Amino acid sequence: MPDADVAWSFPRRFVFRFFCSYVILDSFPWPLSSLPGLGAVLVPRQLLADVVVPWFGRHLLRLDVPVTRITNGSGDTLFHWVSLASVVTTALTLAVAWSLLDRHRKAYPRAVRWLRVYVRLVLASWMLDYGIIKVLGGQFPPLSGYRLVQPLGQMSPMSLLWTTMGYSRAYEAFSGGCEVIAGLLLLFERTATLGGIVCAAVMANVVMLNYCFDVPVKILSSRLLIYAVLVALPGLPTVGRALLGQPTTPVSWSPPPLGRRWQHLVAQLSVCITMAVSILDASEQGIRTAKWVSRPQSPLAGAWEVETAPGGGATERSSDTSPARWKTLAVSNWGAAAIYWTDDRADWVHLADHPDRNEFTLTPRDGGGSAVDASYTRPDELHLALQTSINGNAATMRLRRLPEQDFVLTQRTFHWVNDAPFSR
Repeated sequence: MPDADVAWSFPRRFVFRFFCSYVILDSFPWPLSSLPGLGAVLVPRQLLADVVVPWFGRHLLRLDVPVTRITNGSGDTLFHWVSLASVVTTALTLAVAWSLLDRHRKAYPRAVRWLRVYVRLVLASWMLDYGIIKVLGGQFPPLSGYRLVQPLGQMSPMSLLWTTMGYSRAYEAFSGGCEVIAGLLLLFERTATLGGIVCAAVMANVVMLNYCFDVPVKILSSRLLIYAVLVALPGLPTVGRALLGQPTTPVSWSPPPLGRRWQHLVAQLSVCITMAVSILDASEQGIRTAKWVSRPQSPLAGAWEVETAPGGGATERSSDTSPARWKTLAVSNWGAAAIYWTDDRADWVHLADHPDRNEFTLTPRDGGGSAVDASYTRPDELHLALQTSINGNAATMRLRRLPEQDFVLTQRTFHWVNDAPFSR
């Protein structure tokens, strides 16, 4: 066992104590929380966070932190950032206390290996979950009329990234496949170093995308990148010597036996259960994603251009000095919609479809304004006859679906030979 009898420096011991405290505070009670029927074990943690995080923000950071279960994607709300600060502060405090109470211990060769097992299994679970979603095409929606009619300048950075990834189904599957491979390699000790290297490369790209395109997964992706680097770090010297053609000696980072045989058997059984939980989580994620991808498309999904709007001012904005009317109604297949006006402005709304009654409701996404109820008929596949009320005035419109195959972005396919760049 490497470094079994070597005394660690104090900085090394302190870093281990801090990282061990942080990982437990951040990840516990995983994997118990992922076992069937045990999701309730997260409730005490959530209730404690609802008390501690606002207190920490108010008294230490002078911030008013609202307690909310609404997340903007996967995190990065004020609550998440203050929670991260409180966990780091608590981990530092525990590391200091640990250093005072256990100041005579010179190394933690056994504990560091068991901690590495836990970290790589946590990392493997995330990689398998995210990877399978991408492989099955569930993270980045494919191009549709909803995006094709949206002006580029009106896209948020995150929407631009999602549209780019959704354009290429092959690249989405490739990136997801790399995550799945990293996750599978991390499950086993023999391949853990390679899994950490692959995972670090994958997550470095993900972190840059999240930071550069303002995707609200910065905390999680950064943490996973750090975990990947720490899993790969012990094996990097051996890998480096092998790449340079120098002789290497295999170094095992498998956890050593515990004090008693039964204790070691229980620990090994726990590792096996955790591996099974990671695979089970990934399988369930795959099933949910497959159902999401294969669900029937909304009959309203697509881009609808207003052909005629009898009644003139019925579709006007009442607050405008220059009347503007609906120009295009763009509907996604996941409940989002946008109304484009003839003055080039747009209203972003949620659409609740009731196909059994041929009705739908448009609700402003920002919470302001009032909902718009509408009924419709389908004279044919390409047209929509809409009856609604806008600004208290009855409006009747006839809309025509814009074929998605007519857009340049969907017409251009892969070419081996390009005599000239096709760039517009």
